[in-house]
Amino acid sequence: MMQTDILAKNLTASGVISSGPARLKAITITYTYSGTTPASVVITDGAGGRVIWQWSGPINNYAVHILLPGEGIRAYNSIYATLNAYCSITAVYG
Repeated sequence: MMQTDILAKNLTASGVISSGPARLKAITITYTYSGTTPASVVITDGAGGRVIWQWSGPINNYAVHILLPGEGIRAYNSIYATLNAYCSITAVYG
């Protein structure tokens, strides 16, 4: 089993989670429902890179914590999150 230090990053808008290669291990999403558009999060391997994880929230106000199995999801370049206006995240990575 691989062991590595982990870090956490909070984002309230789209942005970089990790500026280099890393593994996304867990994510907490806090979101509100706008009445027309559910919250959404798209994680890519670098800004504009391939999608490595995505999520769309149900129609209500809520928070959810998601543990990713095994060693997490690997990003070879960097971890970038695209958030719509209805959510914020805390990402755990290492």
